[in-house]
Amino acid sequence: MRKKLQEKKKQWMEWLTGLFARGKELIKTVREHMAELSREQELEERKIQALKRMIRYAGELLLVLFVFCALMQHVWIGQVQGASMRPTYQDGQFILLLRGKEYNRGDVVGVEYSAGEEKTTLLKRIIAIGGDVVSCKYGQLYVNGQKISESDHTVGKTSDIPAQTVPDGSVYLLGDNREHSMDSRSFGCMSCEDIIGKVVH
Repeated sequence: MRKKLQEKKKQWMEWLTGLFARGKELIKTVREHMAELSREQELEERKIQALKRMIRYAGELLLVLFVFCALMQHVWIGQVQGASMRPTYQDGQFILLLRGKEYNRGDVVGVEYSAGEEKTTLLKRIIAIGGDVVSCKYGQLYVNGQKISESDHTVGKTSDIPAQTVPDGSVYLLGDNREHSMDSRSFGCMSCEDIIGKVVH
């Protein structure tokens, strides 16, 4: 009887040991699956984060492009050619022009000048605006009968200019290098519609 009980006990112990071993294997398998699932979830989260970053960067790039295009509607970048605006601007110097609707005396502007079929951009200073009377005698410039002092930004002597009234919507232009400039003394007043923009200092 005792021998049978011992055998029965041994069988139960073997069964419990086997069950415990299978339980350990099952737990190990579950842990491995959980770890793999966690890695997959982490990888998926990384993909989602990377996608979010790409979307954010794309949005920022589109915003930059939009702002750039908007600015280019109002900003023009050019390069000075020639010596007609010396000493204020030198040949080869890059300038930034801001498009606007109103321009004042003293503004340096870029204008589109047409000589026959050829078009070129000139850089000149506005001396008088629509309605002004401009003239020059013996090198002294007058606007509306008032002497204009320009020694701080001009070189050379200004040739005589017969008194004339600037038409509305037009400007009278001179280069700062008065003896080496093609300007309104040659081609007359320019329409404000031909102004590309004002130089931004």
